[in-house]
Amino acid sequence: MNDKNNGKLLLELALHRYDEEVGRNEAIDNKNKSMVAFLGVMLTIQCTILIRLIELNMVIESFEMNLLLYCS
Repeated sequence: MNDKNNGKLLLELALHRYDEEVGRNEAIDNKNKSMVAFLGVMLTIQCTILIRLIELNMVIESFEMNLLLYCS
């Protein structure tokens, strides 16, 4: 009888540990999705601003324009 209880306890512990691992993986996936979305928005904003600067043909020296192009 004691062996049955030990087996059930071990199974419950294994299932609990598995559920915790799945929860951690889901949390990491959600963080990764948020970071990718954030970087996509930032890249879009940078590209839009750079294109607008070029279109407006503002008074920007070539060194400054090269710096903007390489940094973005």
